[in-house]
Amino acid sequence: MCLAIFIPGSLGVRTDLETHGLGDLAIDKMPSVQADALPKGEGIEPGERPGAVFAWGSPASGGYVWTKHKIKSTYYVGLPPGDLDPRNIQRAAPLISYPLSFRGYQWNIPVASSLPAVNRVDPETGEFERDVLPWHKVFQEKAAQVANTIFQAIEQSDILKEYRPDIFQEETITVQIGDVFEFAVHALSLNYRVNAHIVDRLGLLREDRDLFAVAQAVIEYPLIEAARYGAIKKKDLTPKAFMPV
Repeated sequence: MCLAIFIPGSLGVRTDLETHGLGDLAIDKMPSVQADALPKGEGIEPGERPGAVFAWGSPASGGYVWTKHKIKSTYYVGLPPGDLDPRNIQRAAPLISYPLSFRGYQWNIPVASSLPAVNRVDPETGEFERDVLPWHKVFQEKAAQVANTIFQAIEQSDILKEYRPDIFQEETITVQIGDVFEFAVHALSLNYRVNAHIVDRLGLLREDRDLFAVAQAVIEYPLIEAARYGAIKKKDLTPKAFMPV
């Protein structure tokens, strides 16, 4: 791990991340905290007031390079200089994923059909039920919207209806390119300690084809295509994925 967040004026209370709109970065692992700090390094503006540094690990000898951002208030993102191996900002427990290549590195994109869930039996009907965990439920719903938008755009909704009836929707779904970007960031954030600012800082998702590559991986588009052309049987249209290491 080698990511740091500097919040000017923060007293170092761990809830400050949540207050400043950064709580998701710590949802799986709390950072170390250095209070009453004023980081040195490229990017810290002259005259900046002290605050708190929240860090997941530490960088190599090169220190951090900082960039200033704002969500609810000003904060800085600290990353090591040069290219960043995504394994250094990977979540503590990555999800079942498909690999995509960005900027020379493999990034693992979670598939919506294999999100963490609780298996249970309905006490009245005795039927098996599978409830996706709350943090991932919104992502699953967004995945269905994006999937329907993609297949409607290429006039192939019948294919989605045939091969993925679990997420098919009859009504016309409209998702703007900004929504796809937000969705792709959300996908990356499930396996990596990133938000939109960090994704932009790393130079990811700069082209539309990158956005749709992520969206297609999430909805298992490659498997749907494989089933259509006989590479796999329709009954085997289940995630052929792996747990990233």
